[in-house]
Order: sequence, then C-alpha cells, then structure tokens
Amino acid sequence: MKKMFGQMLILASIFALIDQISKYIAVKHLETPVSLIGEIFMLEYTENPGMAFGLPMPYWILLFGSIFLLILIIFIAKKELDLSKFPARFSVALIVGGALGNIIDRIVNGYVVDFIKIWRWPNFNVADIFITVGILLIIIFYARIRGDEQRRN
Repeated sequence: MKKMFGQMLILASIFALIDQISKYIAVKHLETPVSLIGEIFMLEYTENPGMAFGLPMPYWILLFGSIFLLILIIFIAKKELDLSKFPARFSVALIVGGALGNIIDRIVNGYVVDFIKIWRWPNFNVADIFITVGILLIIIFYARIRGDEQRRN
C-alpha cells in the first residue's frame, strides 16, 4: 500500500509541477490576451484572489479550507477507492496535484493565476482542469475502482 500511495504522490507532484510551469509561462508571456479561436478560446492572464469563479472569500478561509479539503480528499480516497488500481491512483493524483498547484499559488502569491478563457466562462488554469478530469474519471470508473468492502455488500 505504501508503494501505491508513493506512486500516487509522485504523480500528484508531477501534475502540480506541470500546473506551476504553465502558470509561470502565463505570468511571463501573457501581458495581453492571445486569441486562439476568436472570442471563444483565449489565453488571458487574471489573478483570482477568491474561490471558484472568483467569488470573494477571506484569504485565511480559502487557504486553510483548501488544505483541509485536500486532506479530506486523500482520506476519503484511501477509504472508498481501491488504490491498487491505476485508474483510482491516477484520478486521485490528478485531483491532489491540481489542488496542490492552486494551494502553492495561494501561499506564494495570495491569489491563484488563471489564464484559460473559454467564451463567457470564468478564467481557469491547468490545475482546475486536472481537478475536473480527476473527478470525472472517478465518477465514470467508480464501479471499477471502489473499495473491496463495497464490492462484498
């Protein structure tokens, strides 16, 4: 189990690193918005001091709430999912890596760097994509990756 958990943490670290590199590039090179597909898909640097969709929230609540949720996600994943299966480890690693990427931003900058803009949707980043994809994978593959206790019932 320790080996599987270690692999999951290595994957999560790689995802967090990919997120941080993408944000570094956005900070350094997106002085002005870049249109990829007209007004539908753009790269546009923004700073999000709030929570999802830029909703305002005190910094300390966001930081400690994010860390608490990260710990809770790991606890629930360990309890509910069969982490011996790669899809479970990969999905959780995506979520944890994305969460770590945004937590790093909050600690270092006091805000999260967002730079992907799709039409009228609020700007987001690679960490947000990782979190969303990880959650979707768990939903899609839940029957295959749930823990042994649930299969016995």
